[in-house]
Amino acid sequence: MLNSTPLKNYTTAERKAYIQAIASIATADRTASAAELEYLSILSTEIGLSESDKESIIKSGEDTSDDNLFQSIAVLKNSELRFSLLAELINLAESDNEYH
Repeated sequence: MLNSTPLKNYTTAERKAYIQAIASIATADRTASAAELEYLSILSTEIGLSESDKESIIKSGEDTSDDNLFQSIAVLKNSELRFSLLAELINLAESDNEYH
């Protein structure tokens, strides 16, 4: 799991967009497994998101549209967090041992 301390140095909007992008990509296979949703929940808590933000993230993990992903990428396009996103996506893929 990621070291959440550096993420706390970013704005709430950036942190939420970061996790939102991960959640959106979790549905690339048009479903999010229980393991993926649990991973998103733990990650959201670790980086200090509010309960309402956490619920929004989980809903993104269950949503099969690409809208949340595009919005998140727009927020992150000028953020240093865009470089950390790749490692987290690999962790997410490993969370259910299914690579598509």
